[in-house]
Amino acid sequence: MPHDLVSGSGALSHRQNRWDNPAGMQMDGMLAKTVVRTLVAHFRENLDQPMMLRELAEDMGHSSFCVIRAFRKLTGITPMRYLSALRLYRAKQMLLRTGDSVISICYEVGYESLGSFNNRFKAVVGLTPTGLRQLRDQLDPHALLPVCGGDADDALQLRATAYFAAGNAYARLAGLKRAPHTELPGWGQEAVAFAIPWSGDVNALLLPRSVLRSEPLGHEALCAVPHLPDIALRQSTEFDPPLLPVLAAGEAAQSVLAPCTRYRQ
Repeated sequence: MPHDLVSGSGALSHRQNRWDNPAGMQMDGMLAKTVVRTLVAHFRENLDQPMMLRELAEDMGHSSFCVIRAFRKLTGITPMRYLSALRLYRAKQMLLRTGDSVISICYEVGYESLGSFNNRFKAVVGLTPTGLRQLRDQLDPHALLPVCGGDADDALQLRATAYFAAGNAYARLAGLKRAPHTELPGWGQEAVAFAIPWSGDVNALLLPRSVLRSEPLGHEALCAVPHLPDIALRQSTEFDPPLLPVLAAGEAAQSVLAPCTRYRQ
C-alpha cells in the first residue's frame, strides 16, 4: 500500500478504535461521509496501485462491511466499482488531454493488461480508447446544433439514457438509446438518464463539468415517464461516480446521438 490512510496525505488524522464501530453497525451520516471522502481521496492519489478493500477499511478502524454499506448509501455502488470508475475517468482525461500512448495510460490508471483495459473501457464508455481519440478529432460540435433547433447562444443539452445491470450501476454500459423515445430496460436492468450542456469545445462535450442525472430507473419508473425530456434530473453531487458514457456522438462514434432539448431550470 502506497501510504497509510490514517497518517497519509488527505487522510483521517487519527486511527479510530475498531471497537467503536464493530461489523454490522451502521455508521451515522457524518462518519459515513468522512469515510467515503477519505477513501475517494486515497483512490485518486493511487490509481496505479493495487488495493484491497479489507486493508483500506482496517486502516480506518472499520470493517469492510461497514465501508461498503456507507459507499452504497452515498454513491449507489461499492468502493471497488467506484475505484474502477475513477480509473476509467482518469483514462478518459489522459486520452483527451495528452498524447500519451494507450498502453502507458493503461498502466498509469492501474490496469495490468491492455486487452482488459480496452474491453472494460469500451464496455463502459461506449468507445475504445482509440475510438475516443478519433471522435475528439472528427466531431464538429456545431454540427449538433441543427438537431437542437437552436443556435450556440441558447442553453442546450445533449441527453441520453444509459442502461446498466441492476445493482451494477456504472459497471456495464449496454448502449445509448435515442431520445425522446427510449427502449425500456429489461428484467434485471436499470437506466440512468444524463444531460450535459452543449459546448463548442469538443473536450467540454466529452469531459463535461456540469452533469445532470436521474436516479436509477427501473422498468416501472420509466413506464411512468416514457419520454426522456420528462425524466426528473438533478445536479451531480460530490459522491456521484464520474460520467463515463459518451453522450455527444457523431458519425465516427458507435454510440447514438441523443437529440438536444432546451435547458430546463
